[in-house]
Amino acid sequence: MVSVAHPTEVGVINPVWLSFPDETRVKLQALGHMQAVEGGALLFKEGEAARTAFFPLTGTFLLSKTGRAGRRQVLCKLDPSKCGGPCLLMMGDQNLGDMRVVEPGSVLMLSREQLEEQAIADPALGRSVLNSVVHCMSHFITSLGNLSFNKVAQRVAMALLDATGGDGDGNVVRETQADLAAEVGTTREVVARCLAELQEGGAIKLGRGRITVMDRDYLQHVR
Repeated sequence: MVSVAHPTEVGVINPVWLSFPDETRVKLQALGHMQAVEGGALLFKEGEAARTAFFPLTGTFLLSKTGRAGRRQVLCKLDPSKCGGPCLLMMGDQNLGDMRVVEPGSVLMLSREQLEEQAIADPALGRSVLNSVVHCMSHFITSLGNLSFNKVAQRVAMALLDATGGDGDGNVVRETQADLAAEVGTTREVVARCLAELQEGGAIKLGRGRITVMDRDYLQHVR
């Protein structure tokens, strides 16, 4: 990882960061450590000492847990253009899971104590911390409901819809079947059967390392 001096040099897209007054950003940069991160890098390892908050400025990130049998479950896909504020998931005594960089970008690392102190002193930062808590609670409750009440085929269809939505290459999902299985809470073999059925129905087209969504309406009505 390479230290960078100014987030604008790496194309900040985090709207919450951009909404802060200049003095808030200057203070946070002085307290924390700005880093450029490469795709595939492991930012936090499950079970290790934590007590760290970080602002995802650009790029995308993936939080996952691995069970004793080696099965992996994706907990959160973190996109700073949508999530926004500081990520608080690693502020406990131990990291909740592995946090990896999917697409390269930049982050600002802060200790828990630094963030807490500054959030009390700075209303703009304090509001963003509260909003982050609300956002995460909503996300995890929605995810729990999805895993508990929806069949695997529905979860696969929803994951494909969430990952696409644009024209051209925007309809392509570049995920392995193992990654998709970790996201929807099942095995690769079950996902493979679901994808084969969706392709037979004309909803998707399978390729090497890619899934092209052909019929979004079909996916929206999978039950």
